[in-house]
Amino acid sequence: MMTKDHLIPASELIAQLDALTPQQMKAFDVPGASIAVIRQGRVLWSKTYGLKHVELGHPASPGTVFEAASLSKPIVAYAVVQLCRRGRMALDAPLSVYLLQPFVRDDARLQQITARRVLSHCSGLQHWIRAEGEQPAIQFDPGTRFSYSSLGYQYLQQAIEQVTGEPLAATVQREVLSPLQMAHSSMVWREDYDIDAAHGYDEDGRRVEKWKPLEAVAPASLHTTALDYARFMIEMLRTDDDDIRQMLQPQIAANAAVSWGLGWGLETSAAGAAFWHWGDNGSFKAFCLGYRDAGSAVVILCNGYNGLKMAEPLVNAALGNGSQPHPHPAFEWLEEFYS
Repeated sequence: MMTKDHLIPASELIAQLDALTPQQMKAFDVPGASIAVIRQGRVLWSKTYGLKHVELGHPASPGTVFEAASLSKPIVAYAVVQLCRRGRMALDAPLSVYLLQPFVRDDARLQQITARRVLSHCSGLQHWIRAEGEQPAIQFDPGTRFSYSSLGYQYLQQAIEQVTGEPLAATVQREVLSPLQMAHSSMVWREDYDIDAAHGYDEDGRRVEKWKPLEAVAPASLHTTALDYARFMIEMLRTDDDDIRQMLQPQIAANAAVSWGLGWGLETSAAGAAFWHWGDNGSFKAFCLGYRDAGSAVVILCNGYNGLKMAEPLVNAALGNGSQPHPHPAFEWLEEFYS
């Protein structure tokens, strides 16, 4: 069980990570990475490694922003919880009541898709629209089983924008990024990112054209730093907020060891109960995991296609308790997801 009393000394942890991270980056051809480790609800240590732009030799720095990809989803979930807290939305109201045009036509089950079901990935909607001209469809009765869906978040985005009367980026800025002092983070491109943003590299080590989203994409467009996202993780570690606790309550099972809360994956292992998420925008990868009972968490951002392959050893080093590393159900689930 992960507890505050059984953590390895901070100096030992930092030395391990400082040796392991460059090794993992070299092994998996990851140009740049940024890590933040949280203990007892505070940032214990953070460091950035490697290059944000290989061809120009520009080093990554603590202010380098990475594409966080699906780490956007917990941020959007938190924004929705804040809107619900003030009565602007309701978790269990059909999203269709907020919109004039139906997201899915000619399917009465649309009335069963709520914010809660989108955030816990049991909306019945497919993951993505893959083909040009393809229309959204409900593939199973909402609420009956888990199926990861980024499309559900796009539906939720339409509802949020209708309720607030503003673009999603403005809502996220007001409800999440500004209150948590995430000064380097945004759901849309900023001028300073022309200097501060990392460039992504594909599986062959080639630089990918930089995505500069002019409009927010709820499931995927967050740009952030490891230290900024650590501020969000610290907020999620709070134990005195009922709404945060609700986000980390299981809503539906994904498999025997992994369930989903509101925006977060939840795992149970020998180390205890943890919340987690990963990000994958192709040439950018991200992973974060936290234990509320111990007040510990880690954030990993990188700009290489193989970045997720080095995540588990780094998570074990950052959050280990001095015993043998144990398998994380989150990574086992990810293997199944990608297979």
